[in-house]
Order: sequence, then C-alpha cells, then structure tokens
Amino acid sequence: MKSTLRYMPILAGALALAGWSGVAEAQTVMNMGGSSAARNMMAELPLQLCDAGQVSRKFTDATGNRINWACNRGGAPIEVRYTASNSISGLRGPDGVLSVQYLDNSTTGCTTGPVQTVGGKQFTTTTCPDGTNLTAPEPMHLGVSDVQAKSFGQVGPLGTAQPDYVFTNGVINPVRTMVVPFSIYLGAGVTKIGGGQVDNLSRLEVEQLFGRNITDWGQLGFTPGPVQICARTAGSGTFAALDQTLLINTTHTPIASTAAGAEVTFNASTSGVVSCLASRPRAIAYMDADQIRAFLPGGSNPGAAYAVAVDGGRANDTTLADRKRDLKCGKYAYWTYLQFFPRIIAPVPPQPLTNDFISIAQSAASIPLLPPAVANFWEADENMFVSKNADAGPLQWKAGAHPQCQ
Repeated sequence: MKSTLRYMPILAGALALAGWSGVAEAQTVMNMGGSSAARNMMAELPLQLCDAGQVSRKFTDATGNRINWACNRGGAPIEVRYTASNSISGLRGPDGVLSVQYLDNSTTGCTTGPVQTVGGKQFTTTTCPDGTNLTAPEPMHLGVSDVQAKSFGQVGPLGTAQPDYVFTNGVINPVRTMVVPFSIYLGAGVTKIGGGQVDNLSRLEVEQLFGRNITDWGQLGFTPGPVQICARTAGSGTFAALDQTLLINTTHTPIASTAAGAEVTFNASTSGVVSCLASRPRAIAYMDADQIRAFLPGGSNPGAAYAVAVDGGRANDTTLADRKRDLKCGKYAYWTYLQFFPRIIAPVPPQPLTNDFISIAQSAASIPLLPPAVANFWEADENMFVSKNADAGPLQWKAGAHPQCQ
C-alpha cells in the first residue's frame, strides 16, 4: 500500500543506524498498544498473520484490554501483543519509546476454550485473570491511535495537550489504516414516553447533553429522569473524535466525580464505559460502534444499553442492504481513521512482520475474514465513498457518481 511504502524507506534508514542485521530470531515478537477503541479489532486481526493448517493460540485478559497471539508465520514462530489503554499512549513516550507490560502466552490460572475457526483459520482462546501472566515492561514497537495527534487537547478530568511526536532520532510518521466508527449509547432506562428505545438524537441534542445544557431526559420529550454521563478521560481517542466530529459548538462537560450516584463519571478505558453503562441505566455514553456486542445476548452486560442513531445515521444500520452505507457515504459523522505510529528508533519494529501487519490493516480483503461482530462495523478506506484529511473534516467525495449515496 502507498502509506506503507512511504514508511519503509524511513524505517530502512533507522534499521541501518540501529545496526539491525535482518537475521531472523528464534521467535519474532511485535508489541503494540494504545487505542482502547481498537481492542476488538486488535483481538482479531493478528490471526491473519498466522499460517493456515495450525491451531493458533490467542490469549486475553478478562477485560479484553491485553491480547497476545502466538502462532507460526512462514513456519517460524511469532508473537503479536496488544495492550489497550488510550490513544495518546500510542504516541507518547520519552524519545518515542514507551515500555508496557504485555500479556504473556502462559496458561497459569487461565481457562482455554474449544477450537474455533474464523476466516478459514483455527485457534483457541485462553482467558486469564486481569493483572496476571504479565511480561516485564517491554518497548512498544507500534503505537495505535484512533485520532491524529493534532486532535488531542480535551479535558475531563485530566488535561492533555497535542503530543509532540517529533523525537531526536527522527519522526514517527502516522500510517492511515482502517476506518473506525463510533456510536452514541443510551442506558436501557432511557426510553420514549410510553416505553421503547429512543430512535434518534440530533447532533445538536448530543451537544446539549454532553455540554450539560440538558440535564433531564424529559427536556427532550423522553421519559423524565436525570441525565447521567459515562465519559472517557482526556487522552482517549474516542473522546477526541467526539470533540472533533460532533461537539462543534460546545465542549464536553469538565465535571467529574466518583461519588455514589454521581451524574457524570470519567473512565480510563472502554471497558470502564461498558461497566458504567451497566450500572447507570439513565446514562449517555460514547464508544467504538462494535462495543454493542457487550449489550447483546451472550455479551458481558446484555440488555444494559443500546446504540442510537445521530441525525438519522448509524454506523451499522441493519435495515439497509448495505448496513455500512451511512458510514461509507459520510451521512454518519462520528468516525475516524485508525492511525499506526511505527517506532523508528532502537529497538526498532521487527521486520517484515510490521510491514505485513500494516498491509493487512489497510486491505479491504481483511474485512470479510474478521468475525461479524467486528466486520459489520469497521471498514477499509478503499471501500469508503468519502475521505477526510483531518478528523474534524471536511469530507471530500472520492471520484465517481456513488449512486449508493443518493
């Protein structure tokens, strides 16, 4: 892909400076981290690196924030790890180096499920208790953010500034990959008068709710009750994307409290927002769109919340022949590109594994190989009918008539 090719000459120079010989090690390890909105994608996409004809091994902690894939690629062992925290972690770190504890591939105290098949490849999933089976801190090779660096600067309750990602040993160049759609979620207790889920919120209503200009659902003609907010702390790409795409005329409330019954709470990760919605039935929240799985039958909190349309558009509209039409046509505004930030200083990312993974993340052919719970939401850039150079837009139409959008 073009962006990968732009990155390769820069990396090649860094490899030479670092004295990297190109000789394969016994096991190649790639460490990634950052965006928690990407955790469902990063829990599935690495399987496409693994050879067919083997039973690959997937390891995850109970929250799904740490993932480790162990398998063979080209007959040689690889290990691909991801730790989800927030997007700004994918960019920050002194001189571009950020050390993180990853989940290892041991099974002490863990539970392994049956063999599954996705995209024609087999694997098992081993689930470990949170905080167990961790590696010593290791450098991150590939940072992941669902917004551009210039989109940060929000408060809530901790402040962030636009991170400086120019380091003494070079520039960490962002590589654009897939489109990540987000959704506005409402707790199960937010209903229309007489019952039933709310169908739609306008963007202006979303602004008024998060700006705390509307504090009771009755003000919008819904069943009366105090508006609760399950928010993300500053540094979250999901928070930054909300600020860039939907909160045009206002800012997110800076109010924060952890007291029992508090109307506004801030959460450090996506998993925290899921738990917040489960315990606050009158809440509004924002997360990546594929988190709806948590509230569907078989999920961690079935029936606790639901996704609502914004200005009539949805990230995944099951009433349409192409359920991602609103996203691809730009009718649905709350989306960004997933950005990769390859570290180009020692210790450099393992090659060619890193470039292969970047290519997979950019390819439309990868989407149908993902489980439906992910594939029904995420989209490849090449399948979009619109594009944008900044997270806030404006949108630009790609060449062609695009009758699907009329």
